[in-house]
Amino acid sequence: MYRIFKEEESFSKIVELKEVKNNDYNLNVSLYVQPLGKEEEIDLQEEYKKLKELNREYSEKLKLVEGYIEEAIKVLGDI
Repeated sequence: MYRIFKEEESFSKIVELKEVKNNDYNLNVSLYVQPLGKEEEIDLQEEYKKLKELNREYSEKLKLVEGYIEEAIKVLGDI
C-alpha cells in the first residue's frame, strides 16, 4: 500500500507529519491503524479451569508413560 500511497481500513493510514510529531515521532502502527472487529472476550475463570484440567490429564498420562518406560528398562536392562 505504501508504494501506491493508499489507505486501507485496518491496514494502512496516511498521516500528516504533525500527527507523528504529536505522538513523539512514535511510529507504532496501533497509534494510527485500528484492527477490524472487536476483541474476543475471555472468561478467565473458565479458561483457568480448563487449563487445570488439561494439566491434570497431562500429569496422568505422563505417569502412565513413565511407568511403561520403567517397565521396559527392567525387562530390557541396559541394552
